[in-house]
Amino acid sequence: MSAETNPYVVTASGLDVNAGTPGVGADSKYGSFRDIKGLGRVLGYLLLACAVASALLGMAYVLYYSVLTTFEVDLNYARAEQVERALGGIAILVLVVYIATFITFGMWTIRAMKNTWALNEAKHGGSDHLMSPVASLAWYFCPIANLWKPLQAVQQMRDVAFGLEKGMKLAPWWWTWIIARFLSRISGKLPLDTIDELMVSSMFDAVTSVIDIACAILAYFVITKMTRRQQQLAAELEASTV
Repeated sequence: MSAETNPYVVTASGLDVNAGTPGVGADSKYGSFRDIKGLGRVLGYLLLACAVASALLGMAYVLYYSVLTTFEVDLNYARAEQVERALGGIAILVLVVYIATFITFGMWTIRAMKNTWALNEAKHGGSDHLMSPVASLAWYFCPIANLWKPLQAVQQMRDVAFGLEKGMKLAPWWWTWIIARFLSRISGKLPLDTIDELMVSSMFDAVTSVIDIACAILAYFVITKMTRRQQQLAAELEASTV
């Protein structure tokens, strides 16, 4: 069967291979480089969806706050219930989008780290200092260590892909992620027994939503730039071996 008709071969840039043909970094511990443009594109769309969903949620919290500020005066129960129902519906939408995003982000993280091993093998002959693909995702679930270990994985991807030029800054994205998760934990522990406490909680959640928007947008640029650079470097390394 020719390469043109074999569905398991990506021939546009030569970045994927069939079982019998070595590719970029074929001697890597986790196999040769694989094209992740499609996965990166889907993840990028989901991150933008996260930003939009967080914006809707933030506006709903602000509206809820405004209703609460006048509730003791006009006792408009119907309006308060409408806003609460809308807030609940938007919260469910946000949850669904976030779950889809995290699953896709996990797939991208593992694949991008495998590609990092392959690119490092092609550039430097390999090294054991890199984090394993599974660990690069698993650290997100480890208390305390998840404050810095996942960032180290992305830094390793960046360092291999961009080399000494350090092609992008990761701190802004990571700090928004940490701050948003910290505020979310605090918000979940706030009392909700009085109008004043509901007002404080709603404004807290509105601020968290703003930071979530910034985090999603910054993550979008990190993911798209990293994906693009990995593809470009793989093409350059492949061309240099021809």
